[in-house]
Amino acid sequence: AFALAMVLVLAAAGLFVYLRLKDDIDESVDAGLAARAAAVAGSGEAEAAEPEEAEEGFAQVLSRSGEVLEEVGGARGPVLTAAERARAAAGGTVKVEREVRGLEGTARIVAGTAAELDVFAVGQSLDDRDETLSGVVASFAIGGPIAVLLASLLGYGLATAGLRPVEAMRRRAGEISLTGDGERLPLPAAQDEVRRLGETLNEMLDRLR
Repeated sequence: AFALAMVLVLAAAGLFVYLRLKDDIDESVDAGLAARAAAVAGSGEAEAAEPEEAEEGFAQVLSRSGEVLEEVGGARGPVLTAAERARAAAGGTVKVEREVRGLEGTARIVAGTAAELDVFAVGQSLDDRDETLSGVVASFAIGGPIAVLLASLLGYGLATAGLRPVEAMRRRAGEISLTGDGERLPLPAAQDEVRRLGETLNEMLDRLR
């Protein structure tokens, strides 16, 4: 029961850490994409949002027909569908996640429009985020069972030590008779419930005698 409780606690803690870390990383990615999108919208050039590493991001300026007018980064070909281009050209902000040819893993894409542009799109690979989250899951998967085992062994040891005075009283109770004057149950040093139980039983022996 103790081991099961530990498993549930660790699972809840792992889920909390996973979700909190995912939210924090997503917020960081969104902030970066918003800044890069603002740079493209303000300058009218894709180079304003050039990623640090080509395989981890991109920026594109596209025509309403889908032709790539400018691009930087690792994306290969248009990254927006016709419906997404139309929504962005109408003034809406488009946010999607999908695999993009030329980038590692899934990418988060933000698209919009500006006065001098038809449509622009900036994107960031989520491969680093996914690797980080996978590492967290692996850490809990490996460390969790070890922690449960150690905690269970420790709990078992503490429970055994706590019940040792009860076992001593049980053995003495098997030897005590009402005719044996002065025989008592041994009392533990700790002032706890076990000692009070022993005192009560010793008083009962006195009354019976």
